[in-house]
Amino acid sequence: MEVTEKRLLLIAVVAMFSAAYWYGAVRQLLYVNTDMQETDQLSYIDYAEKLSRSHFTRVPEYNRVPLYPLIQSFFLQTDMTESRYFEVGKFNNVALSLGLLLAFGVIAAQAIGGFSSAVLTLLTAFEVFIFKAGWFQAELLFYFLSFVLFLLMWRTLQRPSWSRAVGVGVTAALAHLTKASILPGLVLFLGVLAEEAIAELVAARRSTASTALRRRSSGFHKLLMAGGIVVVFVGVQSPYLLATKRDTGRFFYNVNSTFYLWYDSWPEAVEGTRAHGDHTGWPDLPPEQIPTPQKYLREHSLGQILTRIGKGADNVLDRVRDSYGYHRFVALYGVLVALAAVARRQQVVRGARENLSLWLFVVLYFGGYALLYSWYAAIASGNRLILGQFMPLMFCLFVALERLLGDTHLAVKGRSVSAASAAHFFVLILLLPDIYFVVTRRVVTIIGGY
Repeated sequence: MEVTEKRLLLIAVVAMFSAAYWYGAVRQLLYVNTDMQETDQLSYIDYAEKLSRSHFTRVPEYNRVPLYPLIQSFFLQTDMTESRYFEVGKFNNVALSLGLLLAFGVIAAQAIGGFSSAVLTLLTAFEVFIFKAGWFQAELLFYFLSFVLFLLMWRTLQRPSWSRAVGVGVTAALAHLTKASILPGLVLFLGVLAEEAIAELVAARRSTASTALRRRSSGFHKLLMAGGIVVVFVGVQSPYLLATKRDTGRFFYNVNSTFYLWYDSWPEAVEGTRAHGDHTGWPDLPPEQIPTPQKYLREHSLGQILTRIGKGADNVLDRVRDSYGYHRFVALYGVLVALAAVARRQQVVRGARENLSLWLFVVLYFGGYALLYSWYAAIASGNRLILGQFMPLMFCLFVALERLLGDTHLAVKGRSVSAASAAHFFVLILLLPDIYFVVTRRVVTIIGGY
């Protein structure tokens, strides 16, 4: 087949799946998402309207952050009713989700190859995005930015460069302005990068003169890079941070991470800082009634803390199982990677030794977020939270499968096919009928806003 024919075929396939995706997403926004008061949508609408009315000079509230409402505010017209704006915003989000998926596919193709990235993009599109596309919410934009941030942090630990570092800072700022949930991952990354730098500086003291100079230079370079990331991260969002400081007395202020994280239940949070104005400024409460980590640790035993985490983990797993169906494919790829890792255990051990910092970052990243989601489940749980790690996790599983099985080939009808590609093809056979079922039935039976 000639190159032109392959391109035309690729365009046709992309158009076909895009049309199916649009059809399913629009069905959900028309038949499922009919109430703007469902799952915080009215709050996002109100945020966008207030941003527009203030000419983007005031921060309406501090339960949400401004990037997504800012994007939606450009489509607000002076004579538009709230219900009409709701409908326009839902279609905007479907269009935005398609653009994000296409960008995700292109990025993934550069990292893991065309066929693998196509399967990964279809999984993401029809097992996650399609259920959330027709909602006036920031989640899909946040999922994409979180993935790009994770990939840039991964690449920076592999091969540090100033261009990647600047990319980390900018993307982290944009993600933080979409949902204030990326600081744990960013702090972890900066810690691992700084640890690498300090280790090189220490090793330089025990090395020969020529080697010491190289290691010292590399160590200082990484420390400067970590500092540069912080400067870019703060600089990009400085207008918002200054407004936050003016209204609340703090540069970084979000009611969820500042207060709600340290309550035992949502009703307790409602009766606490939420009832005393925490959305628009520092709550009007005596200092001893403000929830803090120190206060929580003083008032709770280790057993109570562990019980909260255990119950939260059960809650999270229940939410994952009782969801859109993506958990089946996460489990399938998890099993495939585990089996491949056992078969190639020497390669795994060697890779871990050669890239210890990267492995440490990945393990602590997913483990840390799993712990945080389990902890926060006492306040709120659902797919909206845990799906923030779907794209990074699936990307890691695909990369692992390619690294472990990419050089193992099978003979299929006289052609040599990599074992990784064969595994993806098997998954694709399972996925295609599921896509039909999602588009024709499941999208109109599931509320995707949660």
